[in-house]
Amino acid sequence: MHIFATRLLPRNLLAALAIAAPFACQADLYSVKSPDGRNVVEVETLPRLSLRVFRDGCLRLGPVEPMMEFGGRPSGFAFSGCERRSLKGKATSPIYKKSHVDLSANCAVFRLGDSLAVNVTVRDDAAAYRFETSFDGMAMVLSETADFVLPSADAEVWLANEWPNAEAKGDTFQNSWEAPHRKRRLEDVSPTNIVCLPLVVRFPDGQAMCVTESDLRGYPGWNLRREEGATNRLSGAFARAPDPGALENDLTHVWVRGRLAHLAETEGRRTYPWRVFMFADFPARLCENDAVWALAREAEGDFSWVRPGVSAWNWWNDTVVRGVDFKPGMNTATMKHYVDFAAEMKLAYLVIDSGWCVKDELFRVVPALDLAEVCRHARERGVGIILWAGWGSLLPEGRDMRREVFERYSAMGAAGFKIDFIDRDDVEAERFVESTAALAAQCRLVIDYHGMHKPTGLSRTYPNVLTYEGVFGLEQVKWAAPGIDFAESDLAVFFCRMSAGPMDYTPGAMRNSVRKFYRPSYSTPESMTTRVHQMALFTLFESPLQMMCDSPTMYRENVECAKFIAAVPTVWDETRGLAGELGKFAVVARRKGSDWWVAAIGPRQPFSVEVKLDFLGDGAEWEADVFEDGPLASSKDACDYRHGSLRVKPGEALKVKMAGGGGWCARFCSR
Repeated sequence: MHIFATRLLPRNLLAALAIAAPFACQADLYSVKSPDGRNVVEVETLPRLSLRVFRDGCLRLGPVEPMMEFGGRPSGFAFSGCERRSLKGKATSPIYKKSHVDLSANCAVFRLGDSLAVNVTVRDDAAAYRFETSFDGMAMVLSETADFVLPSADAEVWLANEWPNAEAKGDTFQNSWEAPHRKRRLEDVSPTNIVCLPLVVRFPDGQAMCVTESDLRGYPGWNLRREEGATNRLSGAFARAPDPGALENDLTHVWVRGRLAHLAETEGRRTYPWRVFMFADFPARLCENDAVWALAREAEGDFSWVRPGVSAWNWWNDTVVRGVDFKPGMNTATMKHYVDFAAEMKLAYLVIDSGWCVKDELFRVVPALDLAEVCRHARERGVGIILWAGWGSLLPEGRDMRREVFERYSAMGAAGFKIDFIDRDDVEAERFVESTAALAAQCRLVIDYHGMHKPTGLSRTYPNVLTYEGVFGLEQVKWAAPGIDFAESDLAVFFCRMSAGPMDYTPGAMRNSVRKFYRPSYSTPESMTTRVHQMALFTLFESPLQMMCDSPTMYRENVECAKFIAAVPTVWDETRGLAGELGKFAVVARRKGSDWWVAAIGPRQPFSVEVKLDFLGDGAEWEADVFEDGPLASSKDACDYRHGSLRVKPGEALKVKMAGGGGWCARFCSR
C-alpha cells in the first residue's frame, strides 16, 4: 500500500491524483479510490467530517456530513487521524447469484477522538461508509445523521414510499415494506412519509447508483425522509427503540404503541451498518453488484446442509385443486397432494402457509392435519416442509418460544420456517431477525423472512436465511392495488428492490390476462402480464428459495411451462445484466454449470430488443430451448405462447420480441 500526500491542491486536481493512488491527503482533505480507480470518495475533515462520492470524475453524491449522537458521551467529535488499508481476495458464495465474490477494496478509517471513527471503504462496484465506536460498557445512540444528497436535479430517481398500514396508527416505521418503486422528483416526496430503501438513481450519462445498507445488526434500519423545502436532499430517518411496556402482540404482529427517546442501547465497542452507494455502468448491471453481500459479516460454522431450491406453495392459489377425491383445504390429504406434486416436479420444498395451526398457536395443529404424517410423507419423497409462523406467535405473551418451536418441528421433520408480519425495522426487530437466524441454524432450519424490509447481507452471515419479502410481489394481484400496472412494477422491482438482494416475489401464475381483461380474485388469481413474462421472472428475479405460486392443478394443465420453470436454478455461478433501461425493459443472463439461462421482460407496449450472445464465450454451437409470447398475447389472450428451439453460435445476436406486458426466456446448452 502506498500513501501519497498533496498540499494546497484544488479539489479537481486532487480527485485526478486519486485515480493514480489508492489514498491521497492534504491538511484537511483526503481521498480514497477503488482498486480500478473509477470510484473516489473525497473526505473533508474540517470544520466537520464531510463526504463526496465521485464516479468517473463526476460528483454522484454529496456533500453529506455523517454524525452520531450518544447519551452521556462527548459531543462535537473532532478529527484526530486517519488509518488506511487495502483488502484483497475472493470469497466463495455457494448460495448466491455468483459462485465467487471479489472482496478487493481500499479503506480509510477517520478517527473522531478516542472512541468514534468513520470507516470509508471503496470497491470497484460501490462506495460505503459506517461508524465504529470503542466506548467502555454500553452506549445509548440518540441519533444518526445519514443523508442522501444529489448534486443536481437532472438525475432520474426511483424510490418507494412507505406502505400505508391502518393498524400502525400513524407510526410510519411499522409497515409491510411492499410499496412499489416509481420514478419521482425528490421535491414531490411527501414529508410525512418515509422513503424505503433501496432507491436507484440514473444519471444523465447513463450511470446508475443504488442506495441501500449492509450488515444491519442490532440497530434500526436506514430509511429516508424529505424535510420541508428540500429539493435534492433526503434526510436519514430511523425508528426509535420501542417502549417495552407499550407492545401489543396479536400472535401475528408485535405492534409498538409507544417509543423511547433513543435509537438503540448497544455495546460500546462495535461497528454499525454500512451506508452503501452501489454503481453500475447502466441500470441493468446493478443485478451484478456484490457490495451488500461483500460488506456483510462472513458466516461462521458449517452451512453445507442448507438446501436452496424451488418450492410448491398453497396460499397464493388458496389451496384450490381440482379432480381429487377429497375436499381440498388445510388437511392431510391436500398437503400430501402438494407434496406429491413437488416430488413430481423435483422441487426442494413445500411451504405450508397460514392456517395449519389453531388461532396461530404454534403447538395446536388443526385437527384435520396430521402434520407428522405429512412431514414423513415429504421426507420419503425428498421434499422439505417449510411452516408459516407470524412473528407474534413465536413470542406469545412476552415468552420466547422460538427454541421450543424450532426443536419440536425440526424433530418432526420440518425443514424451515417462513416468519411473517415482522413489519418493523427498529432495534428490537433487528435483534429478533438476527437471533432467530442463529437459532434456526442451530436447529438446521432454513428461514424465509416475510413482512420484512429489504435484505442487508444477513444471508452471507447466516446462509440458512434464504430469502426475504419486502417487495411489491405477485400476491398483490389477488386484491388489485389501484393504479398498478404489473408490467411496469415488475421492471421497477428488478432494477430497484432486487439490487439489494434476494426477494420472495412468488412468480409463476398460469392464469394470465391482458390488462384490460384482468380481474382480481382471491381464490383463482391471475397475472396482469403474459404467461412467458411469468416464466421469465424465475430467471430474472434472484431468490435462493423460489416459489411456484400456482396450484398443482394449474401446473399439470400447463405442464411444459411448469417443467421449464421448475428446472430453473435458484443459485448461480455467474450473473450478467445484458441490457435494460429503467421503466422500459430488462435482459439478464445467468449461468449454472455449463448452461446459460436468459430472460427478458418488457413494458406494457409490445417491445423488441437485440440480445448479443457474447456471454456464451468462444466455441461450439449452442441449442436454445425458447419460450416467447404468442401473437394473441398482447390483445386477447395473455396465456398465448410459442415454444421452440434455436441453434446459435457465440457472438451472434437474437431479436427478442415481447408482447405488451410480455417476456421471453430460454435455456442455452452447448452441443
